[in-house]
Amino acid sequence: VLDFPPGPTFAWLATGSEPWPEETSSTISREFAEGRHPLFRYRCGSVKIGETITAELQPGGAALKRTLAIGTRKISDNGVLYVRLATGRAIELLERMGDQRTFRVVGEREALVRVTSSEASIVNGPLVQELRVPIDMAPNFHGDFGGLEVHYSW
Repeated sequence: VLDFPPGPTFAWLATGSEPWPEETSSTISREFAEGRHPLFRYRCGSVKIGETITAELQPGGAALKRTLAIGTRKISDNGVLYVRLATGRAIELLERMGDQRTFRVVGEREALVRVTSSEASIVNGPLVQELRVPIDMAPNFHGDFGGLEVHYSW
């Protein structure tokens, strides 16, 4: 079992190191996508976000793939939209490969988190460290306004 961080998943922050707010994003629906994969829809301000979670079988154990897609563009004077991917007693960067970063997260369990973002960062909180990533809000060729792919293994 893998637990995601408590509290909101997404937040608008003026800087990537400011304290994570207790309330910002809200889940507006839970449903199943094709293939019976969970599909979550969130709202953070006026930005709509879709998330699918799929199980992956790989040598050495279980894994989850988390795909985030931004459905609307918001230009904000309130900072940058961030996602908090993990929290733990210790988080360390293990590998950089192109745009991918792999982190070890030590909490109740140890997990590896691989993210397709060169801007992923470790932030020291008062009790735990956090793995945060700013969401790219530039439109892509699909007409979406950003996204992120994250792999968790343990």
